[in-house]
Amino acid sequence: RRTEETAAVFNGKKRICLLGLVIGIIVGGLLTMLSTKATIVPATEYLQAVSVALGIDQAELPAMRLREMVPSLTQSLDALNMPMNKTWSWFKGEPIPGQRLASMGYAQHHPVIMVPGLVTTGLEIWQGEDCAMKYFRQRMWGTLTMVKTALVDPECFVSHLALNLTTGMDPEGRKLRPAQGLEAADWFMPGYWVWNKMIENLAVLGYDNNNMLMAPYDWRLAPENLERRDKFFTRLKLMIETAVDSESKKAVVLAHSLGSNVFYYFMKWVESPQGGNMGPEWNSKYIEAFVNIAGPMLGVPKAMSALLSGEMKDTAALGGLEPYLTSRPLQAASRVRLFRTWYSLSLLLPKGGDAVWGSESQSPDDPHPSKPPRVGHRPIPSFGSLIQFTDKSHPNLTMDGAHAILEHNISAVFGANLQKWFSFGIAASPQEPPYQDPKYWSNPLESALPQAPAMKVYCLYGVGKETERAYHYTTATGDDEANRPWTHVMDTSNGKDDARNGVKFTDGDGTVPVVSMGYMCVKGWKKQRYNPSNLKVETREYLHTESFLHPRGGDKTGDHVDIMGNVELLEDVLKIAAGRGAELDTRIFSDIEDFATKVKLPQNNDG
Repeated sequence: RRTEETAAVFNGKKRICLLGLVIGIIVGGLLTMLSTKATIVPATEYLQAVSVALGIDQAELPAMRLREMVPSLTQSLDALNMPMNKTWSWFKGEPIPGQRLASMGYAQHHPVIMVPGLVTTGLEIWQGEDCAMKYFRQRMWGTLTMVKTALVDPECFVSHLALNLTTGMDPEGRKLRPAQGLEAADWFMPGYWVWNKMIENLAVLGYDNNNMLMAPYDWRLAPENLERRDKFFTRLKLMIETAVDSESKKAVVLAHSLGSNVFYYFMKWVESPQGGNMGPEWNSKYIEAFVNIAGPMLGVPKAMSALLSGEMKDTAALGGLEPYLTSRPLQAASRVRLFRTWYSLSLLLPKGGDAVWGSESQSPDDPHPSKPPRVGHRPIPSFGSLIQFTDKSHPNLTMDGAHAILEHNISAVFGANLQKWFSFGIAASPQEPPYQDPKYWSNPLESALPQAPAMKVYCLYGVGKETERAYHYTTATGDDEANRPWTHVMDTSNGKDDARNGVKFTDGDGTVPVVSMGYMCVKGWKKQRYNPSNLKVETREYLHTESFLHPRGGDKTGDHVDIMGNVELLEDVLKIAAGRGAELDTRIFSDIEDFATKVKLPQNNDG
């Protein structure tokens, strides 16, 4: 018999499962909310619970196979409205990190600017079709309105989230805009915090909404379009300047996940004559520290699989159940078309090509046991074979090969925009004029840190959690082949070359491999070509230790999103904000330093 605490955990896990169904299928697991531990009850009870929790009539739910097959992910969905005061329940009455540090004399010092990651900023509906305008100025992304719309009218939901493939901007007659203020990304929806724990702890040190500011943005847009449509970088510049002038101290920028890539782009934009035109002295004057939390600085392999076929670990694990669990607008052929309109995902494509991600024979992050792993009488292919074709219908693809397919063989429009707005290579001399084009600014291998010698960079990320690294594919058949621009799909069978559900895993935070989060921090930014002013770069890893008593992993989780509640990370961030960052030193648990020595960049006078 379960205790009350264990029962609460099961309810919590089932809440996360509901999010996984609605969000994980759509976003493809870039935000890992999907749990595998759920009880099964009849679909009629599931539908009844959905209607009660979301305030909709069962008759509104579309007549699709969802009615017949969906397992119940909770028997009481009104539990989604978890009281906010239970935020710190896993500390069991202990002081929260901010309270402990405040009792030791730590206090508010630098103004703090927060840049959220992929999908965590709420998007409000301002213009659209009749099916969406009943939610005018409510969030089509984030909050329970999103869940209701996705279940009742998935066609409406997807069509309003999509952008124009050609322009990467708003489709005609549809307009979503990011929510504003701290509320834009503190809670994704009731019961699922993102920045709330960070905000609460900073408040204990004396912060409020005058010196702790959120910089929300439309996470679907390419960086260039963020400025063109919303003047996001202009507004971020003014936000930082105002905070610094008000507090008379330089700003600490906390960026999570995609937010780290976006802020890296900003640091080049603000200097450049093609951007803010403030010159190299601006970053030195206004930025005390760039705190890079779980930043995928060199991209994520799952972005490649998402843009090729609309699949990744979370969809592959569903196997044959996927058609039953998703309506046609959310199935793979439609997902991949949606994903390609979100040019922000292209920002997450792996950078550095085969030099970073490996060849068919070896990669820097291949496992290195005393004897190479084998299947039968043959060695397991390297991680460098990013996509392995189990039916031999196509030569295996390394990262360079996968990029070539994406740029030249999928869609002429998509490929042209990809080459216009992004670059994924390596620069031997990133200071040279050709690399001043904005397409290079989001790639730290082609764009150096600012010349701001007093500025600090802190890389904080989790390790010890299996993370997608390579994939098995096969030829699509039947309707799939007709509906997909690329006629290959993930081979989800098991027992092939150490893959599970067609996915091979490496070390990371469950979303981003450690080589992406850590290479620039432990080696790339130690080189003069990428760090010309020799900025101090400190790396702090957090070893994933999961608590099975908590649906979000507990206070020592290293998960990509849940690390925002990791007590050690929170304490480290608070020390930086309090002007005590010098107390932090490098802490490494993973093999990132070994991996980094195996990455061979083009030679330069700095090696």
